[in-house]
Amino acid sequence: MKTFFLAFIISLITISHSKSDDIKDFEINGMSIGDSALNHFSKSELKTKRFMYDDKRFIAISKYLNTGPYEGVSVEVEANDKNYIIQAMNGKILYDNKNFKDCYKNEKKIVSELKVIFKNNAKYNDWGKSPHPGDKSGKSVGTQHQFDMNDGSGFIMVECMNWSEESGYTDNLKVSIITDDFNDWLTEIYK
Repeated sequence: MKTFFLAFIISLITISHSKSDDIKDFEINGMSIGDSALNHFSKSELKTKRFMYDDKRFIAISKYLNTGPYEGVSVEVEANDKNYIIQAMNGKILYDNKNFKDCYKNEKKIVSELKVIFKNNAKYNDWGKSPHPGDKSGKSVGTQHQFDMNDGSGFIMVECMNWSEESGYTDNLKVSIITDDFNDWLTEIYK
């Protein structure tokens, strides 16, 4: 069952070409960077957009899923973009009623598989365990593993986040695909 679970998670990061090195070549639940969120979310789901950052340049659109290993997906688009072009996205497995230690076990398996997939196309960084900059209390702590694409188009990150109760977020395992442009902006607002 554990092998099936891992294979199922890895299958959601689909690679269009066996030697892909552009961030747009990867998918989570059929979505890719550069796609329009209009193709993946209903109009009512698009209305649930919310600002996650004080700067308000980007909005997040999220939904829960009933099928597949991810229990939720989220995309981030520029707030003024009427085409809703995806700049960042992620799939999450929630650990609200699960053993959080399993998050670290599953993260380790996913990272091992991605190291094989990205052997020649990305630089790997293990950022270790650190507080999340979005929780000012410093109580939310997680691990992060990042695969920076060699072409500079962006990166794929795998993380386990143990959120503080005060944050209001649910502990989760997250796989993200992020453009360098979005990451540059995010880095600026968290300075």
